[in-house]
Amino acid sequence: MTKKIVRLTESDLERIVRRVIEEQYAGVAFGAEQNGLRIKKIETTEQAAKRPVPQKRPVPIKKPEVIPPQMMGLTPVLLKVIDILQDKASQGQKNPFAVVPEDPKAIYRGVTYDDNGDKYITGLEKYVPILGEANYPFPKWVIQVSYTRGGSMPYTNRDGTVSQNAYYKWDAQPNQYDATRPDPKKVTESFDLLTRSYKINPDDFKKAIIAIYSDPKFQALLPKAKQIAQTTQTVPSFYKEVLSSLG
Repeated sequence: MTKKIVRLTESDLERIVRRVIEEQYAGVAFGAEQNGLRIKKIETTEQAAKRPVPQKRPVPIKKPEVIPPQMMGLTPVLLKVIDILQDKASQGQKNPFAVVPEDPKAIYRGVTYDDNGDKYITGLEKYVPILGEANYPFPKWVIQVSYTRGGSMPYTNRDGTVSQNAYYKWDAQPNQYDATRPDPKKVTESFDLLTRSYKINPDDFKKAIIAIYSDPKFQALLPKAKQIAQTTQTVPSFYKEVLSSLG
């Protein structure tokens, strides 16, 4: 076979080299993959790079379908007290009392309402002790705050409709009371109110009295209280019984 000699000029060589370089970068002639596949991948990559990245939208905060009791002024202690009082009311007790370890010196009195035989707690009174002077270190009991059950509160459903929640709102009303240290007459009056008029459970009353004299702030009054209880007739006998059980 006769060889054919092709004469190339310098400009022809430059054109051939430039074309080879362009085809290598474009992936048409010398890539490991087929021409069309390589081109498609490059175009897809370029399009993805140019496409704007969608921004994440903040998740809207929706109102709860059941409003937590804490949003209605009910502390965990009050919730526990209401549960205890409601249980006692359901068992037939009228205006029951409760003393809880979380607030041991306070005495809570529930106000009941009878709805055709179903009894509910509709009010709450918190009694706290005020101790007398060292010469008469016994407590008088005063209402510090009252709680009244209000109407049910609305809440928003996920679909935007408004319903009434299953809980009730409780309104707190601080009470005005005589904060001066009591004399024997005031001590006896407050004792008679709880024991005779309201008929407090003696065990609940005993827990509150023990908590008073177990408080480090009042422990110094215990010896004097025990001494007066043994020698003074005006001290209620219940105080004498409780104090004698304390070391």
